[in-house]
Amino acid sequence: MKFLKLFFSLLFIVTLFSCSKTNDKEIDKSEDPIVGTWKLVHVIYSATVDNDQGRITYTGGASNPRGNIIFQNDHKVLGDAAITVNCGIELSGGQSYTISHPNQKIISGEGTWSIDNRKLIIEIAGENPVTYDYAIHSGNELDMERVYPEIVNGQTATIDLILLFEKQ
Repeated sequence: MKFLKLFFSLLFIVTLFSCSKTNDKEIDKSEDPIVGTWKLVHVIYSATVDNDQGRITYTGGASNPRGNIIFQNDHKVLGDAAITVNCGIELSGGQSYTISHPNQKIISGEGTWSIDNRKLIIEIAGENPVTYDYAIHSGNELDMERVYPEIVNGQTATIDLILLFEKQ
């Protein structure tokens, strides 16, 4: 009987010390691939105007991508990223459209991020949420695309903005 008590006591002690703690590295592997610091490296900008002369599309006109976006694991986002837009569209008949934003902010400040149905939603305090289609390539390239209307010289232009980021 003493032998069984001793055997079970030792078995209990061995079992108690053989349990492992949760490994922090295992937790990190489960974080969303968008979490991290992303540097804005390239921008593709196109503007399309429909009017009585037809549809005119201008691609280009955006330059000087600069800044970072930081997506945190707790769904907070912060950053300061901007581009320069200078897009002119000349139509036959002398009509022209100009879109000029010398410091168009992509993100400025702090807020939250979420993903819903393959859409990335960024919400900065005091601003309307902005929704992007997004894709992550090779774990270190992030593409974010946004299509939105903008009034230009009294006409509605459809803007297609593609932002390319590299993970830092």
